[in-house]
Amino acid sequence: MNKRIIFVMTAILLSVNVFAQHNEEVTVEGTYRPKVNKVDKIRLTPEKPQPTFEMLSSDVQPKITDRKFDIELERLKATPYSDKNESLVKPTENFLMAGLGTHISPLFLYRHDSQLTKDVNLGVGINHFSSWLNMKDRPNSGFMNNLFDVRVGAKLSNYQLNGKVFFKNDLYHYYGCRLSDSSNMIPDDRIDEFCPKQVYNTLGLNAVLNSTDTHLQALQHAVGLDYHYTYSKLDSREHFVGLNGKLAYTDSWWGDRNYPQQVGLDLGFQYDYFSAPMVDVLAQDYDRMLLKINPYFEMKDNFYKLHVGLRFDYTSADSVKTSLRPDVQGSLYVFDKKLEFYAGLGGGKQLLTFSEIIEENPFVGTNLPLLYRNVKLSFEAGVRTTVAEKVDLHAGMRYRNVANDYFYVMDVNAPASIYNVFNQYSLLYDNTETVSVTADARCKILDNLDAELSLTYNNCKPENESHAWYRPAFESTLRASYAFDEAFSFNAALRFEAGRYAKVHKGYGLYDEVKLKSIFDLSLGADYKLSDQLYVFAKIDNIANCRYQMFYDYPVTGIQLFAGVKMKF
Repeated sequence: MNKRIIFVMTAILLSVNVFAQHNEEVTVEGTYRPKVNKVDKIRLTPEKPQPTFEMLSSDVQPKITDRKFDIELERLKATPYSDKNESLVKPTENFLMAGLGTHISPLFLYRHDSQLTKDVNLGVGINHFSSWLNMKDRPNSGFMNNLFDVRVGAKLSNYQLNGKVFFKNDLYHYYGCRLSDSSNMIPDDRIDEFCPKQVYNTLGLNAVLNSTDTHLQALQHAVGLDYHYTYSKLDSREHFVGLNGKLAYTDSWWGDRNYPQQVGLDLGFQYDYFSAPMVDVLAQDYDRMLLKINPYFEMKDNFYKLHVGLRFDYTSADSVKTSLRPDVQGSLYVFDKKLEFYAGLGGGKQLLTFSEIIEENPFVGTNLPLLYRNVKLSFEAGVRTTVAEKVDLHAGMRYRNVANDYFYVMDVNAPASIYNVFNQYSLLYDNTETVSVTADARCKILDNLDAELSLTYNNCKPENESHAWYRPAFESTLRASYAFDEAFSFNAALRFEAGRYAKVHKGYGLYDEVKLKSIFDLSLGADYKLSDQLYVFAKIDNIANCRYQMFYDYPVTGIQLFAGVKMKF
């Protein structure tokens, strides 16, 4: 294993040097990517500060399921915001956010940003959030999330270098059962064996080197390196190495020189080594590799943008090692770019990693079957418009045909030993076809009142399973903010999901289908400005005390009150 990892790391570093000599990078344009955020309701995560904002927002946020659209399209002019948290100011040197929740749940966030020299800047961050009291109906259950990172940015001769080193520590202690239930068969003296604390640690680094020459007829280039080592208390380990490169040549072969054409090549390499203990037997370990080569051509004008490419994928551990997928994206702009029609056709393989899975579901077991998710065909289309610079509207649809799509199901072998946590989850793979229809609206109702609404309908049909486990048929989020005066501001967020099903193991290899309770999560928040440097905030999370379950037998926390201060200095 060590020789294999050393060999791969050496090859990656040599590749970085080779790519750096080719002078690649591309001018980054504003893009429009319809998406919503990832599920983050297992624990509340405070927002991270941005140096360009006046003060870190403590607004409550809807916690919603991840849905990423493949195509990147030019963004129309955004609706202007007057919210104090949207105002651009000079970066601050230090920012501190500290608060306490009703579960004696402390949250602490610190950010430092400084300019070491004219061309070098440094950033340091510390995050902590935990629960010191047990969750209702779950004795001894709780969590703790820690993150430490150091960021460096440097301007070099014709290059920009950005890098980050981080360490992440997450602890979860949820039993997945009520100890008082008559159906609970776990003896009290074996609780810690079948329901141990699940601890995940990740040590990683990211680095991106961009050429800064954006003139016509210059060979622009960029290269990025991503590495992380993830390990759990139950002895699952993962090494991941990712290398991305881009070469692009831009010239005006025809038409207006303000709208040149571009030919380019996107390159991607990923290597993943995963090792997990077999149940009461020997350790299992395997490695996977994904290589992506994507040549493309781009052209644009005042009323259109077109990207045409072809993606080639090669995998090392798959029954079908190679695949070709289209990479076509386009936009048509009318009414002085106030109305946009877009469409895209794509696909490609995705390497599932242990670190991604535990981020989405920390209650998984140690021995996961990690495969390649193969998007055989993805089609997206929609329309976006801006009305009187007060309202942004978007409506779109997406069709996706996926082989080896994954779902979470209870592990049929658990409980069996210390390596099989009670009510732990494993991965089930199936081929799926999904049609999604989404509508989004963002409006500025008054000078001091803003609102955002998102509605989505998903129709996912697995080939063999009766339901798309844990995926909602209907999703909706609503967010609003209101500035009462220069000192007081209020905000609210609502998340609603319906049509979710769970596949529940009931023994002897048999399963039940359970329709989960709809998610109704309403949160309210308020900020009060004491001075330009000091704010106090308060929020009520899950105000309806809805005990919904993101994963069966793991209900989220009920109503919680948080209060604290925000400082910049």
